[in-house]
Amino acid sequence: RPILDALKTFASDAPNDPSSLLADIEDLSLKGICSKTGSPCPNAGSCHSETPCHPKESKVSGTQPWLQPTTIGELTEILASFSSDTKYRLVGGNTASGIFKNEEDSLEFFVSLNKIPELKATSTSPMFLGSGVSITDAIHFFATAGQTNPVWTAISEHLRLIASVGIKNQGTLGGNLMIKNAHNDFPSDVFITMETVGATLDIINWDGSSINVSVGEFVTLDMNRKFIKQINFPAHE
Repeated sequence: RPILDALKTFASDAPNDPSSLLADIEDLSLKGICSKTGSPCPNAGSCHSETPCHPKESKVSGTQPWLQPTTIGELTEILASFSSDTKYRLVGGNTASGIFKNEEDSLEFFVSLNKIPELKATSTSPMFLGSGVSITDAIHFFATAGQTNPVWTAISEHLRLIASVGIKNQGTLGGNLMIKNAHNDFPSDVFITMETVGATLDIINWDGSSINVSVGEFVTLDMNRKFIKQINFPAHE
């Protein structure tokens, strides 16, 4: 708050009355609560008889259940329990919420993938990365591989151009590809680099069966109740 107050004094329309500057965060947290019901209120807590609350119009985040499997088997069990119409999201870094806002409002479940070791796995022989590997870790992985083959150095350098450091630290390779699957017009640099080197994806279905597809084929693949297990890379001379 002090930082915002200081910046506000430089604004051309800054008020002269200090009391009109930003309130304490404790006070701000109460302004969206209805004084009658104690629930989030579209009237910012100032309810009157002529402007009654309409709770159905307010959006309350964090009400959907979060599920957290720790193995591939548990994840497939969760997907098997869903119907084909269940609205859910598999979550790694969840950076997509900053790009496609409000999509979460219609979801029924969130399924965190961050406790599944198999999705974080890496290997140089054969060469593959788990879908849950962060973009930052992938950059370091390809930089090391580039010591023996410049193809991987080029991939590492291209991935460095993605967004900010914070996004690369949180966002995962699989998550970025899933955005591309859901929104074909999304300019995914992960997709570009993986397709360029001829990578393939191991896709696991809700019943435990698996298929291997090229990154190009994946874009139009129906991924309902499926997930990417790992990204496989061919040997390059």
